[in-house]
Amino acid sequence: KLVNLTFRIEEGPKVRIERVNFVGNQAFSDRTLKRKMKENKERGFLSFITGGGTYVESKFEEDVQGVQDHYRNNGYIRALVGQPELLTLAIADKGQTRKIELRIPVEEGERYRVGTIAFDGNKVLKDEVLRPLLKVDEGDYYSNKRFQDGIRKAQELYGGGGYMEFNAFPDFTF
Repeated sequence: KLVNLTFRIEEGPKVRIERVNFVGNQAFSDRTLKRKMKENKERGFLSFITGGGTYVESKFEEDVQGVQDHYRNNGYIRALVGQPELLTLAIADKGQTRKIELRIPVEEGERYRVGTIAFDGNKVLKDEVLRPLLKVDEGDYYSNKRFQDGIRKAQELYGGGGYMEFNAFPDFTF
């Protein structure tokens, strides 16, 4: 038996981003945080060519990750970026286009410095070999990127020695 299906699609209006504002940010300006977003940006001079300025909900999580990474690489370990609030500014082209302001809530939290760096469970390589891989000194602001890069380098060293199941992770004590 055969069944015929017809899908009725209503696309709705195209959503254009006119402004992006962060709410709750103190440490970094809106401009700095906007640069960390790849997809959901304000309409710019070349938007008609690049397609920029269109709100893409499915890509917003990637943009959130970019903003959170920036905070976490500058000492804000507990920074959180919330779901955006879309405020309609205008409806144009007979309802075909909606211009919006994207308001993004940010909770920065405290800024942390690196205290004591200790290694536990390492039997093959000494602390003196592992410590320079992190490229972080006590008193520096915490940077997740530096720690992750150091862990990757340690994995290469351990892997070269035959330890393929090497695993390392920071254990924070606040």
